[in-house]
Amino acid sequence: MSARRSSGDVVWKRENAGFVGQAGNVVLEGPPSVCILDCDDLDCQEWPNARSEEYGGYAYHVSECELEDAR
Repeated sequence: MSARRSSGDVVWKRENAGFVGQAGNVVLEGPPSVCILDCDDLDCQEWPNARSEEYGGYAYHVSECELEDAR
């Protein structure tokens, strides 16, 4: 099961998640919506914006199933 995140949380975005190739720490900006991926977690949420302070940009539509704890 995916961890439940909140707006403002800093998390690790996996490579290619949210239509952006770079992996790295991002800040989630919400509110979240329903995950559009076919993951096994029925309560998974999708975050509309994930702001990167490492590479200076945004990833969009990042699902909790593609996130890990910040590194």
